[in-house]
Amino acid sequence: TAKFIIQVDNGAGEYESREALVTHNGTSAFITEYAIVYTGAGLLGDASVQMNGTDVELVYTANNAGTTVKVIGTYIEA
Repeated sequence: TAKFIIQVDNGAGEYESREALVTHNGTSAFITEYAIVYTGAGLLGDASVQMNGTDVELVYTANNAGTTVKVIGTYIEA
């Protein structure tokens, strides 16, 4: 299990912050997002998770090129 803070800047004065809780069962990864805040007309992209072998990958897909994404993770070992 991990909790992530995702900070996004599209370089045009719009910002987005989101908090995501991620877990997995060894085969599939799952994400729930909450506390999503954005300063523009809409979200700047989308976050998802996937399994890559035994690793869980958090992926942020920005809507526009030049977007900066910063992530801070807190991990909980079982």
